[in-house]
Amino acid sequence: MSVSVTSICNLALARIRAGRIASISDGSNEADLCGLFYDPARLATLEAHPWNFAIKRVALAEDATYTLIFEYDNRFPLPADCLRVICPDWEYLGWNLPWRVEGRFFMTNEATAKIEYIADIEDPNQFSPTFVDCLSERLAAELAVPLTESTAKEETSWRKYVDKLREARHSDAVQGKPRDWIVDAWTNARI
Repeated sequence: MSVSVTSICNLALARIRAGRIASISDGSNEADLCGLFYDPARLATLEAHPWNFAIKRVALAEDATYTLIFEYDNRFPLPADCLRVICPDWEYLGWNLPWRVEGRFFMTNEATAKIEYIADIEDPNQFSPTFVDCLSERLAAELAVPLTESTAKEETSWRKYVDKLREARHSDAVQGKPRDWIVDAWTNARI
């Protein structure tokens, strides 16, 4: 089944009982509002959960121009499509080493950095069915008041979005072995 921006927008519009669109640029009020809200809703929904289809791993190249001011010895530019860092590779080994994202940089005291991150996926055909469901519900919540002037529809869509996100998290979580996160300080001290 082919998924498009238009089909996702029409699903959102149907959820709030608004008119459908021929395309996101068809000039109708619905299309104009979909064009306004679609990308922010897509980005926020991507960032809300580490969707399996949007996870990427990369070894970062060190920023040779970085001069230590305090706290972190090294700085690594993030990939252009990075929305959120999930974790560096050393956390899978159980090492509780400090790191932080500052602006578009990954900061650490480590000399190398490999990260797992959520990528900005734009092609709707790469989206999972549960992501499409969540995105269209979030988009419905954003469109409800501008198109229907109904805060009740907006509140209902937000509640449904939260419920669908919870279901999607479960669906994504059962696709693979659960991670063995070592979060206890006492356990980390013994490694």
